[in-house]
Amino acid sequence: MGLKTTVKVGSITNLSDARYCAGMGVDLLGFNAVPGNPDYILPIQFQELRGWFVGPEVVIEVYRVDQPKVFEELLHNYQPDMVELSCHELLKLRPREIPVILRIEPEQFHSQAAVLRDYKSIVRYLQLPANIDESLLTEIMSQYKVLIEAAENDSFIELVSRYPQLGLALKGSDEERAGFKNYDQLASVLEQLEED
Repeated sequence: MGLKTTVKVGSITNLSDARYCAGMGVDLLGFNAVPGNPDYILPIQFQELRGWFVGPEVVIEVYRVDQPKVFEELLHNYQPDMVELSCHELLKLRPREIPVILRIEPEQFHSQAAVLRDYKSIVRYLQLPANIDESLLTEIMSQYKVLIEAAENDSFIELVSRYPQLGLALKGSDEERAGFKNYDQLASVLEQLEED
């Protein structure tokens, strides 16, 4: 059993989310690797979690990192399959050898066209907010794989049914305490995406 489309769950901080998502067939698990950012996970915690799930590719979220040396340390400490960042970090860090999920605002697709063109070879996905205009979304999907940030309502299911190539970006949540977790929000989305 799998999911009807590509799904990334980011901001994961606990084993419960990681294992639940892996078991549901989520493709990409994101971990915040930058101290001071919400949902930051220490490298040692991350390595412990990583030993308990198989399947999904591992993404480190590196927002607010602008020093290449720090970025290299993060790559060494976390050894991810890819990184998630914005145009700001992309231009500061200039990664060339690791795939990226590039989170952009809709208007940046045109205003940052030169940046996108320069880095197209490493951009695995563009991640976009749910409120994007559908005509712009179709234009972007003609050139890139897209992850749309799922909104609180069910409109993403209609979008995914119309555009099967469209992926979703979701977020994990905190555990109440170790081993106690409410999956209602994640489950409501993932169960709708399960293949028949």
